[in-house]
Amino acid sequence: MDKDGLKEMLTPEMIESLLTKMGSASPIKSGDSYIYQTVCHGGHSHKLYYYTESNSFYCYTECNENLDVYLLVERYAKQMFNEDWSFPKCIKYVGDFFNIEVGNGDIDTTRGFGEKVEEELVDDLDWLNKFKPRKKEDKELEIYDDVVLNTFLYKHHTNFLNEGISPETMDKYGITYNHHDGRIVIPHRNINGELVGIRGRSTAATPNADRAKYLPIFQNGHMYKHDTGKNLYGLERTKYAIQALKKVVIWEGEKSVLKCDTFYGDRNYTVASCGRVISDKQRDLLLSLGVNEVIIGYDKQFEYDWYGQWTPEMTKYAEYLKRIAKKFLPYVSVKLLWDSKEYLDYKDAPCDKGQAILEMMLKERIEINDY
Repeated sequence: MDKDGLKEMLTPEMIESLLTKMGSASPIKSGDSYIYQTVCHGGHSHKLYYYTESNSFYCYTECNENLDVYLLVERYAKQMFNEDWSFPKCIKYVGDFFNIEVGNGDIDTTRGFGEKVEEELVDDLDWLNKFKPRKKEDKELEIYDDVVLNTFLYKHHTNFLNEGISPETMDKYGITYNHHDGRIVIPHRNINGELVGIRGRSTAATPNADRAKYLPIFQNGHMYKHDTGKNLYGLERTKYAIQALKKVVIWEGEKSVLKCDTFYGDRNYTVASCGRVISDKQRDLLLSLGVNEVIIGYDKQFEYDWYGQWTPEMTKYAEYLKRIAKKFLPYVSVKLLWDSKEYLDYKDAPCDKGQAILEMMLKERIEINDY
């Protein structure tokens, strides 16, 4: 893959994982952009905007300019390590983070980075100045042919089995295995059941698995990526229970939807936003089903102090969840699954400790206005 192909394949979630590594807190969703802390110059304010349409950033404070992901890495390296990284080294940093080899078309990978910069690479810096933040068109998700799913290995991976996801649930949601990169294959479908993307969950067999738990699957020369902010995982199956009960639980990741299918079968009224943000599109999908209660069940991102008291990190996370709730509050009641009794471990999802704990947390859910 060349440098442009690598940049083109980056999804908002992949950008979030990279920016988290570089020190930013979770992004704030604003329309069709994601707002990060200004890691480009070591700042802490959320003034670094990521525009998905152009795959570009704009720093509205000290830098006050457009940046692509490679130039952002260059600025980050300068302020973090006080080093002047070459353009190829910045490309290598991004490729290595996602365990993707950048091919020979643009970079002499056999000599390493830092010794040689081709003239054509210098030109890339020039066209970055042509980027202007602009309103993103509301493009529909691409629909893929289901035939690609036949190329993966039919296997109930022990990782999912050990977490309480049944073989029946994996079969229902088409969970298989990609032996090429050691990832569990998770097909994503739109509300009508059409295939719009395929994500892979890392396992012990995945090279550099700790760098990116989830990546789009690359198969037969095609990257099956999609904008996760335009879809809700599991909705094609859980929409019937959501409509009947007029309520929904929003999880952070796909595994929580799968676990709840194992718990409740067709009574499962949950979806996953695939990240810790809710887009207007995702909100509207749920409102179209006539819900009157939305329950936010994101992973536990806090711990109490030694005395059982709140920490500044807890307050910050609670405020972040309140901002998410504001998307729904003008229309429906919003509740929060908050682990006040410490049922969960750090970074657990509310369903990770089993059905009984989940149901206790559902009974104890907090009205967001009272929080």
